[in-house]
Amino acid sequence: MVLLAGAAWADKKPAIPLLARPNQVVDIRGLKVPEPAQKCENFGWAAGVELILRMQGVSLDQKYWITKIEGGELCREQLRPMEELAQAVDGEYLLDVGRKVRLKTKYTVGPPAVLDDMIVSIREGSPWLFVWKGHPYLVDGLMYDEYIGPNNNRIFMVKEIKLLDPLAAPDSPERQVSFVRDRDNPQDVDGTMTVRATPVE
Repeated sequence: MVLLAGAAWADKKPAIPLLARPNQVVDIRGLKVPEPAQKCENFGWAAGVELILRMQGVSLDQKYWITKIEGGELCREQLRPMEELAQAVDGEYLLDVGRKVRLKTKYTVGPPAVLDDMIVSIREGSPWLFVWKGHPYLVDGLMYDEYIGPNNNRIFMVKEIKLLDPLAAPDSPERQVSFVRDRDNPQDVDGTMTVRATPVE
């Protein structure tokens, strides 16, 4: 199936006649997010990166990323710009098991124009980071309308992004929140990010 760029934040249905599949849902059940070592925005982000990499068999924990970016285990209430965070993660790493991996981020600054990659990742069980009003969350589910064209082209229109707050206690009601298209402002989204690890021979 070819996923083409979709109008993720559009307010209206596509004008051309398409087969509609409303209220499609993808989610990841039972994400076990590492507890942030400190209750700060940067540690929340780093715990999310740790989880994304751990799910790919890469053991680089949150303290590693905080030390690399901040020069020490510093608690910051304001995240660095998305480009700076991505540049800090991208590169080749020699793991303690003697293997080498290349890490490559995929990110947006501001709200993503399309959510195709995110939908595919969630289907595969891989979360994304979602920074909203300066606070990092993990995307663990999506609800969207899907429109299928005559050539099997697809357009996705997001309705709800289900988020997990790594800084909230696991049993608190603040742990699970949602960004809802018809309620929340896309301009409040600071950016999105995920990381892919590939082996280096």
